Amino acid sequence: MNYWILPSNEDTFKLSDLLKDHSFVDWKQHNNFEVGDVIYIYNSRPWHYITHEMRVEQIDMNSAQIADQKEYWTDMQEYKNGLKKNRFVRLRLIRRAPNPENVTYDILQKNGLIGHLQGAQKIEGNLLSFIQGEFAQDTNERIARVCWNTNGWERPSGREGKSSNDSYEAEKGFGHEEWLLDRTKICDDGYHYAFLEPLRRSAFEGYKDIHIYTYTPDKKRLYVGCIKDAEYVSPGKAEEIWKQYVSRGWDKSMIKDLDRCGISFVNPPFERLNVRFKFEKFVDYTAQHLFISSFDTNITTPRYSFLNKRGPLLFEIIDPSTVDDDSESILDPNQQIPEGAKSRVIVNRYERSQEARKQCLSVKGYKCVVCGMDFEEMYGELGKGFMHVHHIKPISEIGQKYEVNPINDLVPVCPNCHAMLHRGKDGKVLTVDELKDIIKSVRH
Repeated sequence: MNYWILPSNEDTFKLSDLLKDHSFVDWKQHNNFEVGDVIYIYNSRPWHYITHEMRVEQIDMNSAQIADQKEYWTDMQEYKNGLKKNRFVRLRLIRRAPNPENVTYDILQKNGLIGHLQGAQKIEGNLLSFIQGEFAQDTNERIARVCWNTNGWERPSGREGKSSNDSYEAEKGFGHEEWLLDRTKICDDGYHYAFLEPLRRSAFEGYKDIHIYTYTPDKKRLYVGCIKDAEYVSPGKAEEIWKQYVSRGWDKSMIKDLDRCGISFVNPPFERLNVRFKFEKFVDYTAQHLFISSFDTNITTPRYSFLNKRGPLLFEIIDPSTVDDDSESILDPNQQIPEGAKSRVIVNRYERSQEARKQCLSVKGYKCVVCGMDFEEMYGELGKGFMHVHHIKPISEIGQKYEVNPINDLVPVCPNCHAMLHRGKDGKVLTVDELKDIIKSVRH
């Protein structure tokens, strides 16, 4: 099976209209398509993005075998010339592009498209993976950008750090997402209603887990958290909910929030509520300083787009000096990083000061307190100065603000003993004495 991109011109042939009325199209065949091949239709005019995913159902048809699609042609001469070719392929609609703005020509080029699309072009590798990801079915996870905010998205924080392009946010100095996490506004049905810019042009049915990120003033992609079981709010429902906002005076308090930032509106368009969720379903990472890597292919555009989450999120190491030398474990004290992100995250954990580590080894030496292993004795110069350091009290129990005492809280252990300590028993990390007892019982 092969995969292709095939250009289509709506100025000549109204393919989109045809596919609203029918589930297939008969197309002039210039290529060696095979039954079962997948075709991505690229609209060269007027939209410049991929519109449909289709499958080759029949090849080498003649003009007597094709359906009558004359009414969708605007260029009759082109239509008549096509009939003379007497070789056609039938393409059956699989699905429409869920977010066409994510598969524009510029984005396709960044993901591997070579040259101009003058005719059908085979695709493979990274470009194919990217397009398939954008057409992925039944994905429950999406990614959405929100405006920059320094008040935890509870109230507007002003123009500082906002976009510098021609967006609403740049023009007005605030975005409607600035009340996204305002926990004071819970409606009668128990839900918080808010606005996401990417949903202005998109909608969805049922429940979605929406990963939220923002661009910092220095253009890093800060991971805000994940709204689990979010629901789309229709314009009619939003109008109904806005009446609660007005009756409770929330509209006036929002205007005051803007006034404090030096932004004044007589009739601000706050009625644009398009998402609802419950705060107990929000996984909050606003204080963890997780930054999505620039190499993460989930985010294909810096724009406010509702993106399919096509794979695990990839986070950057923010401060190498705070990464645990002995482990690539994930900062996840409450087991709350959404599933799918875990396998590729390497981030700074709770403060594991390199200075504290050095002080511990300087005082206690480089011999394992459990089994007595000394790497210099075993490997000579190669092993000199090598040893893991173990937190006597597990990191997950001490909190981020706890100041580690190098002497009381840390002990030198070899990698094997370190692994066994954390492997533990009955879901708990072993103490040094417990592991010593296990070693003694095995040896005797």
